Amino acid sequence: MKINQKILYGFFKLLSGLFRILGLNGTRFLAKQLGTFFYYVIPIRKKVVLENLAIAFPEKSLEERKRITLGTYRNVVTTFLELLHFPNISKSEMKAMLLTPNLDLVNELIKEKNGIVFWTGHFGSWEVGGSAASLHFNQPFHVLAKKQSNYVVNEYIKNAREAHGNKMVWLGASVRHLLEVLRDGGIVGVVGDQRGPVDSPRVSFFGKPTPFYIGTATIIAKTNCNVIFGVVVRQKDGNYVGSFEALNKEILPQELNSKIIAINQQYANFLEKMIRQYPDQYFWMHKIWKY
Repeated sequence: MKINQKILYGFFKLLSGLFRILGLNGTRFLAKQLGTFFYYVIPIRKKVVLENLAIAFPEKSLEERKRITLGTYRNVVTTFLELLHFPNISKSEMKAMLLTPNLDLVNELIKEKNGIVFWTGHFGSWEVGGSAASLHFNQPFHVLAKKQSNYVVNEYIKNAREAHGNKMVWLGASVRHLLEVLRDGGIVGVVGDQRGPVDSPRVSFFGKPTPFYIGTATIIAKTNCNVIFGVVVRQKDGNYVGSFEALNKEILPQELNSKIIAINQQYANFLEKMIRQYPDQYFWMHKIWKY
């Protein structure tokens, strides 16, 4: 291990020890203060957030968009610090962090043993969503993720995400494994709202033509697996409530390319609906409408 990696490893261990002392509520309190600090003192990508909000919510005043931006910073920092705290949380504690009022919808699809893509976005705490939802569903998620360039960071995050039973699947030569999971009736977890390449098919997102990646929709279209669109909404007490909807297969076209776009559009519609209700819980820090 290189010296810089050893230093970083020690830093993460120090943070983990601090969070263990603070407990979950103390960690969340610290995250809120750090989010406020970053907003005012180190405003990384603040301009991007405000530009995105001006496009998505042109009817809102600048002051309203600034309040949403502050909430966004707090939400992002809280999500990250909660993730680092995962190894200190038991399975029962993790499960208790999430209420799932429409769990029957998911359980019925699980019984079909047709495989499920659990498709979320960078909303609320997508990290809590994956770990806690899998415990409620009583099945591990095979979560598709991009490997971090720094080995130490990658291993720490991987261990945190797998602390309660989920399995990471790295982007790259992973499609075959995902297909095997779906064929065996398992659950694949995807955070799929990153901006797609410039030549990606567009869907309507906040009334704007927006490029979304088609990889997940392509797998869904070709396998005819079940799909749950889901997010977890952060509550005032710091815990979460899940909101889940199933993909409506009955309205999908038969032609493959048209079906892929229609699947992406249903996902975009669900995500937009949730963001409009809780705009400060979305990750606005990437250039959604770059082109």
